[in-house]
Amino acid sequence: MGNGESYVFGQNVSQGAAPSGVPNKSITWEKTKITNFGIDFGFLKDFDVTFDVFKRNTEGILITAPLPGVFRWIKCSVSEFGKCEE
Repeated sequence: MGNGESYVFGQNVSQGAAPSGVPNKSITWEKTKITNFGIDFGFLKDFDVTFDVFKRNTEGILITAPLPGVFRWIKCSVSEFGKCEE
C-alpha cells in the first residue's frame, strides 16, 4: 500500500492509501534446505581434528521486477528470482 494518496470526500480533500503495485498470486514462500555434517576427533594429547561440511540451497528468492511497456506508471511487482546454493 502506498501512503500519501489524496481523495475528495464531499468537498474536502482527505489523505488515504491506495495499492502501489500489481499483486503476484503465483509467488510462494522462500524455501531453504540446510545440510550440516561434522566430525570431531582427537588423538594423542594435544592433537584435535575437525571436519565440517555445510550446504544451503534456497529456492523462490523474491525480487522487485519492473513491469514492461505501458505499465511503467505502476510500481514494480514482486516475483520469484531463482535459486542460490552455498
